[in-house]
Amino acid sequence: MDNDIYKSIGSAAGVDQKTVEQLKHNPKVDNLLGRLSQQDKEKLLATLSDKEATKKLLQSPQAQKILAMLKGGGQNG
Repeated sequence: MDNDIYKSIGSAAGVDQKTVEQLKHNPKVDNLLGRLSQQDKEKLLATLSDKEATKKLLQSPQAQKILAMLKGGGQNG
């Protein structure tokens, strides 16, 4: 997967490099990002390059649910 996406996620979310490296090797994250079209990846990178937009995105209920799923605490269904 494109390293720029992971760097942007890490920078925007304020996480350390170790956490970014763990994301890069998480099959759930790779699977999710791999399903995006090139256009959607570009939109994601554009959003992540704007700290305020990223903060708003990450605070949304949908993003919180996805984050919980990626951390292994998601709900089935």
